[in-house]
Amino acid sequence: MRLSASDASFLYAESASGPMHISSIYVLEGELSHERIMQHFEERIHLVPAYRRKISFVPFNLGHPEWVDDEKFDLRNHIHHHQLPQNTSITDAIDVAVGFNEPMLSRDRPLWMLYVISGVKDRTLLLQATHHCMIDGASGIELTTILYDLDPNPEPVPPSDEAWQPQPPAQPFARFNQALDENLQSLRNSNTQQWLDPAVQKKQRALMQRALRVGAKFVTNPAITAPFNASVVGPRRHARFIKKSFADIREIRRGLGGTINDVVLTVVSEAVARYLNEHNEPVDGQHMRIMCPVNVRTEDQKGALGNQVSA
Repeated sequence: MRLSASDASFLYAESASGPMHISSIYVLEGELSHERIMQHFEERIHLVPAYRRKISFVPFNLGHPEWVDDEKFDLRNHIHHHQLPQNTSITDAIDVAVGFNEPMLSRDRPLWMLYVISGVKDRTLLLQATHHCMIDGASGIELTTILYDLDPNPEPVPPSDEAWQPQPPAQPFARFNQALDENLQSLRNSNTQQWLDPAVQKKQRALMQRALRVGAKFVTNPAITAPFNASVVGPRRHARFIKKSFADIREIRRGLGGTINDVVLTVVSEAVARYLNEHNEPVDGQHMRIMCPVNVRTEDQKGALGNQVSA
């Protein structure tokens, strides 16, 4: 199963200072053991076949990488436990989780991991990391609904009909030939005459004009140079947060109109503006841009992993 160009781009763009996995920190009520989490995933792993697949690159990069079954798959390579001193604060526990999140995921295994963090009174923290080449925000939410339950005593998950048997990957020479054949087939199927169609040319001109307008705005209104984009970005991160009732956010949306996303984007924009102001950054006459991923997944693509996003 070959990655799409969009999915593969997250592998190509990855670096030690810019890992490309998507992470979440869940704070669960109660103190759950590592063994209980392992059992939970063992009961559900068959529902997410992608979690047993790893990346296999094509020789000479003749095509995008492929997903192949990990013949040595073992949940113990992906679900780890970290015990903190008793009565550690939530903030300190989150700092530890963020530290575990810094390294790139190993490409020798399926591209996901889970840390079970204990030591916070009456709470269990989970750091869930999955590579962006496997999921986007929308598919990540759908994946979460499969792997986790909102009910502390959920209904048992029906077991798989048959034991999992990994399919052995093709040999390098065979993968090279397959990628070569796909490239030739793509050339044969391409309709070069369509570019001469007046309707197609009109559409392309409109797209180019729009791109030029957007590009001109980036040049004439350059984004502010802030502390977090003024130099090379390293792998170290810190996470700080505020806790707000979702009911309050709904009331803001109801009172001012728009969507929940509009409220969130407004909060993020104002937070960055206040940060710059409080750190005495020169902002007069400057412009700020925040990139927001937009889900373009259609109804028939719901439930599928991979990336269907714009910006």
